[in-house]
Amino acid sequence: MTAPRALPVRIALAGLVLGAALVGLVVREDRARAAGQEVRLAMEAVDPRSLLSGHYAALRLTETGAEGAACPPGLTGAVEWIALSPRGDHHSVAGGATTREAALALGSLAVRGSAYCNDFTLPPDRGPVATGPDAEPPPAPESQPVVTLDIGIDRFYADQDEALAIETALRDAGRDGPEAFAIVSVGADGRARLKGVEIGGQRTELTWF
Repeated sequence: MTAPRALPVRIALAGLVLGAALVGLVVREDRARAAGQEVRLAMEAVDPRSLLSGHYAALRLTETGAEGAACPPGLTGAVEWIALSPRGDHHSVAGGATTREAALALGSLAVRGSAYCNDFTLPPDRGPVATGPDAEPPPAPESQPVVTLDIGIDRFYADQDEALAIETALRDAGRDGPEAFAIVSVGADGRARLKGVEIGGQRTELTWF
């Protein structure tokens, strides 16, 4: 075969190999997603979809803890693994660690990633101000932790109408509206893979893989 005729054949073969590799990658990821443990993680919306990156709803895995609660342990230093524990109908961050074993000592499930906690101080509910020598001192302010989780999940890709609908619902959920969760599969390798979102009990799953 002459060189001018061989070049198109080589290009076609290379294309077939790359296509087969891509299909294999999608199939492996789909199987890993299906085999992993499913968890629900609290989330909120962030910036609107980017026209330069395609249509998607931007997500932030953030949860506000109870008043007076402390930040989960281990989130101030180097963190490679995050411990998750059940909290009602979903999972919450229980702490951070540098190894999977140390993370599993803090929670029932470990996922690769990082997290940080902001400890906000809430103004006390003073009520009527009492005066006089027998008046009690004002209550001390209480803290409220806000934990943001980074496990490589920050976008939910969909067509334009669906992405806009999800993004709008997420913003409504952030104003004391329905609860919003990311549906995540945690695999045996510790990786988190997004399966879908749930807003106000309405579940929407990824369909492109």
